[in-house]
Amino acid sequence: QIAPMVLSALPIFALSLHARWQPLRPAAARSPQCTMLDHEGWMQYAVQLSERGRLSTAPNPWVGCVIVGGDGGVLAEGFHERKGGPHAEAAALAAARSRGITSEQMAEACCYVTLEPCHRGPGKTTPPCDEALVASGLREIHIAVLDPDPAFGGGAAHLRENGICVTVGTGAKAVLASLRPYLHQRRCKAPYVVLKVASTLDGAIGCEDGTSQWITGPKARRHAQLLRASSQAILVGSGTAVVDEPRLTLRLEGEGLLPPGWAAPPKPPVRVVLDARGRLARGPLLDTAAAPTLVFTTAAAPAEASLET
Repeated sequence: QIAPMVLSALPIFALSLHARWQPLRPAAARSPQCTMLDHEGWMQYAVQLSERGRLSTAPNPWVGCVIVGGDGGVLAEGFHERKGGPHAEAAALAAARSRGITSEQMAEACCYVTLEPCHRGPGKTTPPCDEALVASGLREIHIAVLDPDPAFGGGAAHLRENGICVTVGTGAKAVLASLRPYLHQRRCKAPYVVLKVASTLDGAIGCEDGTSQWITGPKARRHAQLLRASSQAILVGSGTAVVDEPRLTLRLEGEGLLPPGWAAPPKPPVRVVLDARGRLARGPLLDTAAAPTLVFTTAAAPAEASLET
């Protein structure tokens, strides 16, 4: 029962065709040169903010929020950085309070949030954002995508019931692309899996005598590290585990790979080995001080292959 435990919002990264999906890598978020009426432009800005939490929020979605004043300037902004921490809306409202933004300014402002604000429900560990937005005095809110999670959705309806003008679908295309792993898992109840393969044009993955080391170049290997950081689990077969002895750990800081403003992953992804015959007996994947490892085997594995790690 691995999927519910290690994969709820971010993708599994199967190490073995280079995936078409890849994390967005915006520069540090900048206020768009747009007017108050350019709702799409402001939602794009909120998407940039949300990406800062892509690597650190699991199993929660990464969300961004920006509050734009009546004069077209940013009053406050925020993003969800980690599970258990303030949601994007709460972070933005806290920033507005710290800046001394008045209720009159909030009433004239417009709020842009990439995912439907959470609603009060069972299992919540943070205050509901829809109630906080109502209490803030905001009168207009744009939401890109409704939350398909029945446990926390319903915020848009609550906002409307309390007299706030709510528009759903602003900038939805960009948010759907950004939140694809989260939305897939919540809608399908299955992990979002990314398959990564390094191969030559004629389909080879290495020299038969084992002398080859890399097929890809430095740029592709750096990208692979970002894919790892975007995942909650990395899965390999026993052949890869035994022959290559990979570590499957994160190496972001030393490579300078973390995009500007992004929060670092709070923990490494779980390393998963499919080992039907119990072949894995040694190597870095059994060093659980580096990262946790799950080994799945079958009755075909000899009893002496049982691991106590």
